[in-house]
Amino acid sequence: MAGELYDCHDIGFIDRKAKATEWCTRYRAIPYERRNERYGMLQELFAAVGNNVSVADDFICGFGDNIRIGNNVSINY
Repeated sequence: MAGELYDCHDIGFIDRKAKATEWCTRYRAIPYERRNERYGMLQELFAAVGNNVSVADDFICGFGDNIRIGNNVSINY
């Protein structure tokens, strides 16, 4: 973050991690067949999401808000 030392105990990082962890729990609960809902969730957390994107159920993410995904992407594990 702009050349500053990383402090994993910083409240900003803790808040971002908590948001991403809660998001992952909700995302995993949505069946794969409900792709539109899952796609909407990707847009909720990630910085940018292209068209035709798929992310596996077991995806683990630290923060998420710094992830940018282009078009026609499938992420497994």
